[in-house]
Amino acid sequence: MQKIIKSEFIFYFLVLITLFISPVWALLLGIVLGISNFLYNPKQLSKYRKYTLESAIILLGFGLNFGQVISVGSRGILQTAIGIIILLGVGTLLGKFFKLDKKLHSLINVGTCICGGSAIAAVSGVIDANDDEIAVSTGVVFILNAVALFLFPLLFQYFNMSAEVYGIWCALSIHDTSSVVGAASVNETSLAIATILKLTRTLWIIPLTIFYKISNKSSQKSKFPYFIALFLAASLIATFIPFEFYSNISKFGKMLMSPALFMVGYAINIDTIKKVGGRSIGYGVVLWVVSIFLGLLIALNI
Repeated sequence: MQKIIKSEFIFYFLVLITLFISPVWALLLGIVLGISNFLYNPKQLSKYRKYTLESAIILLGFGLNFGQVISVGSRGILQTAIGIIILLGVGTLLGKFFKLDKKLHSLINVGTCICGGSAIAAVSGVIDANDDEIAVSTGVVFILNAVALFLFPLLFQYFNMSAEVYGIWCALSIHDTSSVVGAASVNETSLAIATILKLTRTLWIIPLTIFYKISNKSSQKSKFPYFIALFLAASLIATFIPFEFYSNISKFGKMLMSPALFMVGYAINIDTIKKVGGRSIGYGVVLWVVSIFLGLLIALNI
């Protein structure tokens, strides 16, 4: 029986099944199974999650008009820049207050400011962070991502927000792209705005990594998030060479978000939670609360 439960087939079958359930339930299922630790745990889980998420984002591009992408993205450059600069400053001060190791609070900070695990992976190399620092910072981000996916849709309904404001708020205040898209999926308008703006925010990985590279005198190469270019290409194709089946491609991209979030939840296990620790999670929560209020102020143009 144990061999059957631990078989690869069961895990991949569950990943496939999540295509047909909502992102919230997929995440919850992943968390429960990840913590229980009685299923097969693939060594390449982070890569599977990354490629599934990036594929979903690219396919979503087929459902967006390129003019809308440029309009939201151009406005988003300033919005994301303001949020990132303020959060980096606040995060640095909070790191000293919580007496965290500089590398650890830097990783949690960039994960909160830009795009969760992707930013942590990019910056960890140039600041020479060790495995424990990467694991803890990623754990903090993953746990708060899970909370965001349940919390933000409830706040959207409670405050009766407009779809545009909600989409901007999700993009500016939720760490990881998967959770941004999942939380913003309450309607098509918020989903489109959140996806475009979040990708604009993700592009700040490049200058921020260069900044950390210079300040740490690192020789590591900076990686460009190529999936964003493919997302733009998909939007261009759908706008200038229109076909009806593009809408089905976009719908499948939205479906792919559920397996991506299932794998996000699956990565949250007891070992990860134990490693995180009280001060790290406290720092992450306080910084995220600042991000939530700051993102809302920017979304409301206050």
